[in-house]
Parts: sequence; structure tokens; C-alpha cells
Amino acid sequence: MMRIERNTFFGGTEVAIESDGVRERLASIAVPFEASLPEAVSHLATQLGPDGERLVRLDGSGPVQLWTESMAALCRAFPALDVPLTWVDGAGDSAAQLPVTLRLDAVTRSPVESVVLDAGARARTYSDDCFDYCAVGNLLPEDSSAPPNRQAQSVFERLSRLLELGGWSLSDLVRTWFYLDRIWEWYGEFNSVRSQYFQAHGLFERDLPASTGVGAANPTRTALVASALAVRPRHAESSFRTVPSPLQCSPLEYGSSFSRAVAILRPSETRLMISGTASIAQDGRTVNPGDLDAQVAHTMQAVRALLGEHGLSSSDVTRAVAYFRHARDAQAWQQHPDLAELPVTATRCDICRPELLFEIEVDAAGARSRK
Repeated sequence: MMRIERNTFFGGTEVAIESDGVRERLASIAVPFEASLPEAVSHLATQLGPDGERLVRLDGSGPVQLWTESMAALCRAFPALDVPLTWVDGAGDSAAQLPVTLRLDAVTRSPVESVVLDAGARARTYSDDCFDYCAVGNLLPEDSSAPPNRQAQSVFERLSRLLELGGWSLSDLVRTWFYLDRIWEWYGEFNSVRSQYFQAHGLFERDLPASTGVGAANPTRTALVASALAVRPRHAESSFRTVPSPLQCSPLEYGSSFSRAVAILRPSETRLMISGTASIAQDGRTVNPGDLDAQVAHTMQAVRALLGEHGLSSSDVTRAVAYFRHARDAQAWQQHPDLAELPVTATRCDICRPELLFEIEVDAAGARSRK
């Protein structure tokens, strides 16, 4: 039986999910620009420390100049840190002093092992009674001087090699994240590379992973950085499958090779991973271009519809990441009633279309619906 605990603490939220013999803790913090980053990270480590958790995933966003300070604070708080930090520039060209956000996943009562292809391609593997997991972080292309489409090709090739090194394959992917620098200049090329690679490796013959693709620079100044999650069922009663949106068309209809959501199904519970979702209509066009409030409302209606496909609601959300095109909007995300009650971390990123101002990704967990 799954048990979920939700808590708030110094600048953040924490959700602990206990099921199938493993306790997973999802922690998120937003550290104000003027606050002490080492103090906040130290407090976060204290929250995770008592039960002997092992980190399996680590994401951050904020001004690139704070990346080094964040890494130093994390290494002091977690002396044995060997999890790659996927960091994106949450400030862009804005002069706004946005908070640093950190999102950590940790597990207890599961062996955790590292898979290392090289310094720019690493993963962590862990298990529970129903699934094996492989979390890939901070995946970078080999040659940062290559054209963006070649860097994207390199990322997919390196993802394949890293998964194969750990005994996994692309067919095990359930979730991907792509952060593209100058996204509007080459998002079409990226989609072509992704579609061709997935086609060549048979992913169109099975369920495509859920995905987020937004625009942000990274500290290494490569054209993109990526993360991914692969899962493998341990018995026939557990599985995963894609979830189409009742209110939005398949992304394939406008050239993007991903699924609206993926459900990880256990005998008595469901984990739902909803892709980055924006204000897009059933026919693929943008709804309410340039109107933030209307876009948030439309997007959250689509998110609630996806949750409802598995008998879940907003109260079952365990994590949400909101991406705003403008820094001022990211700073004021709690003014939106649809977001205020969710465990949200907000950051500034470009959305895949210039007229889109908002995108959100959501994870949720609850009892399995048999409808």
C-alpha cells in the first residue's frame, strides 16, 4: 500500500512516497537571490539525512554565475556526491534576481549504483519491488563547437550508449527533458533529429516517452543538455503506457515525437508523469497567444484532464515545474489560483513557440484506477 507524506520546510516542499519496499523522497527548494545558498542546501541535506537516503537525481536552475556556488554548497552538504547536476540558466537575459531552484530525488532501502560513460554522460540505477529505474542527468554532446543539430544527434547517440552500458535500451525510456539554448532558432531541426533517431531505433513501434523541451542555456554553453528516466517492470503485473490527452492532439501531429503523459502502473497504484504542457488546442494551434492568465488557465485545464484519465486530481500532484517566458511572471507564479496549491518550483525559460508564455510539467501518484 502506498503512503504519501507532504511537508514544507525552509524555502521548499518535500513529498515522501513509500511503496513496494522503497521510500522515495522528492524535495524542491527555491532560494531567494539574497539568501544564503549554503545554508539552504545544508538544511535540505539535514532533511534528507536521517533516513540514509541516496540521491538519484539532481536538477537546478538559476543564474549561471551561481552554478559554481551551488555545486560547492552541494558538495559540502553531500560529501559523497556523485550525482550529475543538470543546471539550466533560469535568468537568461533578464536582470531580475530570480531564486535558485534545486530539485532532488532520493531513495531509501534500495541499492543505488552509478553508470558512467564519461564525465558528460552518467546515470544512477535503483529498484523497488515492481520496477528497476535508470536516471540519466546532465547529458551533454561530445563537441560543443558542432552545429546544434549535430550536437542533438550526439546527445541521442550518447544516451543510447550510456543506457546500453548499464544493460538498458532506448525502449525503456519513459521520460526525457531537453533544454535547448536559443530554442526558437533550431527547434524544428531538433524535432527532426529526435524523430529520425526514434524512428531508426524502433520507438515508434512502442510507446514514446513523455518529454519537456524548453529554451535555456547551460553552464557549458553547449546547444543543449538533457536528462532522462528509463524504467523496466520486474513482473507482469507492473507496466507503463502512454496517456493521450482528452483536450490536446498528439504532439506527433505537429512534428514533436513525445507522448502527452506516461503512466507507471503497479498492482494497486499509479504514478503519472505529464509532459511539459502549454496552451495548445486540439488542432495543434496556440490558444490565447500573448495572454499569460488565459494560457495558464487553458494549460491547467489540460493537466487536470490528463490527471482525471487515471482517477487522479490536483491533490495527488507530487511535483510540478512551471516555466515562464518572462522573469517577472516566474517571480509571481503564486498569483495564479491554478498553481498556488501545487508543489511548484518556477523558473524562467523560453517556451517552444514565441507566443507561448507558460509551460508546466507535473508528476502525480495515487491509487490505481481500473476504469
